[in-house]
Amino acid sequence: MICFYQIWAWIVDNINNIISATSGIATIVASVVAIFTLKIWRKQQLYSTKINVLMELEDNYEILLAEYGNTFNWIFQRQKLAAESKSKTKEYRQELDKAIKDDFQKFLSENKLAVYSKSYQLAYCRALRVFPNIASAEKLKFSEMENFHTSCLEKIKTECFESKEASNELLNQFSVQFCDFANFGRQQFLKFRELL
Repeated sequence: MICFYQIWAWIVDNINNIISATSGIATIVASVVAIFTLKIWRKQQLYSTKINVLMELEDNYEILLAEYGNTFNWIFQRQKLAAESKSKTKEYRQELDKAIKDDFQKFLSENKLAVYSKSYQLAYCRALRVFPNIASAEKLKFSEMENFHTSCLEKIKTECFESKEASNELLNQFSVQFCDFANFGRQQFLKFRELL
């Protein structure tokens, strides 16, 4: 029993020191928890920013590719109509030419391709600041996408419509290249999301 009273007496005599030591330990533990929480919070904030930038780029990539497809299809169909009209009467060809010109003016006035191109370029520049290694994915660069689109449009010539096989071959070539571009982009974006 003496031992218990001695311990109790020592605790009462040193209560201030015990409280001071306990509060010091609690302060250290709280500081470590706060630093750990701050690091987790910062990581979550950066993740949110990175995922938003990546998703914006991916959305703009898909929209721009779709517009490339729409533009190719629009020009292909008008060129096909013009090629098929060669065997028609002069009046029919004149009416068709007028209709195509009017349709082309409407097509130019909407000018969606320029808007989507600009949006993609801005999203790419923003993503490049957050993901510098995105530049290694060649087909995600706007210049590569524009070259793809231009080369596809240059293949649309009047002689491509001299036979059904030739026009189908042109469509197949475009489809293969278009799908290759789209699949490459999807795979790259998937890799970038996995790296987050």
